[in-house]
Amino acid sequence: IFCGLNDPRNIIPSIKWAKEAGMTAQATMCITYSNVHNAEYYINLAEHLIENGAQEICLKDMANLLLPFRAYTLVSALKKALKPTRKRKEK
Repeated sequence: IFCGLNDPRNIIPSIKWAKEAGMTAQATMCITYSNVHNAEYYINLAEHLIENGAQEICLKDMANLLLPFRAYTLVSALKKALKPTRKRKEK
């Protein structure tokens, strides 16, 4: 589930509908960079989506902006800030 504008008003209704249908609600955040779009922005967005029922968070890099160092920095910040509600079972 994603919105190219990262607008929760467009994502949250689909989270609800996916869960009602018995699906896993994976909310996607589209990556871009600006003075506003930093780790704090994505952490706040992820927290908001999780509070509204998202079971998984995904990063979508449509413009190839999430280069290795930026990816490491962002994913590390997200992992540090977000507490997992469950652990995946090992295969």
